[in-house]
Amino acid sequence: ARYQFGAFGPHFLYELGKDVFGYVLAIAAFSIAALIVERRAPPELGEHSYAIRDGTRVLRVPLGEIVAIGSAGNYVEFVLRDGRKPLMRSPLSAVESELRAHGFLRVHRSWLVNPARMTALTPDGSGDYTIELGQTQVPLSRRFPEALAKLRA
Repeated sequence: ARYQFGAFGPHFLYELGKDVFGYVLAIAAFSIAALIVERRAPPELGEHSYAIRDGTRVLRVPLGEIVAIGSAGNYVEFVLRDGRKPLMRSPLSAVESELRAHGFLRVHRSWLVNPARMTALTPDGSGDYTIELGQTQVPLSRRFPEALAKLRA
C-alpha cells in the first residue's frame, strides 16, 4: 500500500514540535542525572593530597605526610612520615613547581622539604646547614638563602 503524508505544512510543524519537545526532555533528563551523580560522588582530595605515580600504581598521599623529596637521577624519592620512600619518574623541578604553592621549599639542588616537618636546623660551619625532619636529615645549601630565612622564621 502507498503511504500518503498529506499536506506538507501542517504535518511538518506537528513533527517538528514533537522532535523539539523530545530533545528538550532528553537534555533535561541528562542534566538531572549528571547533577545526581555529581552530588553522590566522593569529595575530591584536591589540593590537600598529592598523587605519587610509583610504577604502575598511584599512591595518593596527604601533603602533610610528605617530609622531604630528594632527587635520584631521573626520579624523585618521596620521604613519607611513616618511613615509606616511593619513587616517581619526574624531574625535581616539576615536582617543585607543583608543590611550591603548598609551602614546600627548595633547600638544595637535590632536595625539597616540607617546613612544617622540620624539627631542627644545625649549622655545619661553612655556611651550609643540616635540616632535621624527624629521623631524616637533609642538607641546606648556602646557595638558597631565601629558604634559610623562611626556615628560621
